[in-house]
Amino acid sequence: MIYFIILKSREKSGIIDNVSALNHFRSFPPDGNYSSIIVEVSVFYEYLCSDSRRFFIYQLLPTVEKLQSNVVVNLIPYGKATTKSIGDGEYIFKCQHGQNECKGNLINACIIDSVHDNLIMLKIITCMIDFNTYTNIEDIAEICCDEYNINWENIKYCLENGRAHRLLKLFGSITAEC
Repeated sequence: MIYFIILKSREKSGIIDNVSALNHFRSFPPDGNYSSIIVEVSVFYEYLCSDSRRFFIYQLLPTVEKLQSNVVVNLIPYGKATTKSIGDGEYIFKCQHGQNECKGNLINACIIDSVHDNLIMLKIITCMIDFNTYTNIEDIAEICCDEYNINWENIKYCLENGRAHRLLKLFGSITAEC
């Protein structure tokens, strides 16, 4: 399962409405300069979904690399998972592709929360998704974080202190609204 939604477009000088943004993209500016437009895209995905994998590797990351300053990507890892509250802000997740997918979604949630450079965040998650056939997801995540100079210990702390579960619960709520 994968789908994406253009949430809003903004000019660097401020917010513009979606219709204006689409018309701006359709019409050629006299100077041919599209640099003032930023498109914000939300991608709803599942960590172990083969469609998500292909999309991230062959479409999303290459496109974002080309449009770096003109696109902001919001990643929402959850997909067809379910959430059960077990009290005191703790949750149990059941994911379509099993517990490894839930673990990957939790790690992705921490990366999304911790890495503030949109392109680096996307590269780390794409790296993880590219190697998601390996059994130890935390090892893959650590390797991918190291590749882009992101401190794995911060991500690991997010996993251990309950923040990852709260984030994934939030992503589940966002997914349910769509």
